[in-house]
Amino acid sequence: MIKKVAIILLLVILSLPLLLVISYYAPYKYVENCFYSNKENFEQLPSYFKILQTDGISSVDIDENDLSNTVYNEVKAILASLQEQYRKDNEYAVFSFAKAEYDENGNVLLYMIAKSEKLKNGDGINSHDIRIYYLVYIDENYNGNSRLHIDKDYKEPFYGNWYTWSSDTYSG
Repeated sequence: MIKKVAIILLLVILSLPLLLVISYYAPYKYVENCFYSNKENFEQLPSYFKILQTDGISSVDIDENDLSNTVYNEVKAILASLQEQYRKDNEYAVFSFAKAEYDENGNVLLYMIAKSEKLKNGDGINSHDIRIYYLVYIDENYNGNSRLHIDKDYKEPFYGNWYTWSSDTYSG
């Protein structure tokens, strides 16, 4: 009997690191699965934002309140569909905007919130209380500086030029 309990206890102790690793990477897999489940829509987004890029513009934001424009409406329709699909899985808004940042050569870095969760510690005023997971597209030759400090040299893309990224923020 003692031998069985010791074996079970050993198995539990050995499985804890595995469970910690899985729990850390699970939100990133969730974001990747959002992409794979809507791959056609996501693959259209970079081309829409390249159409919107003009000389002198360093970034473009599209959210649900933007004025009518054909390209904006296409992006808003994609975002609305994604919002509807993934809203129930998140504590805060997801796919409510898409933001593109351009370098001096017109290469684009595009990102949107795909997952959000409340952090256990943090009050939202003095310390971060929300973790945001982004779905990010980065042109191969993009050499600008992202406001989110997204660095494509830090991670490998999970598909083509698509990456996951996360950051913590305040609710208050």
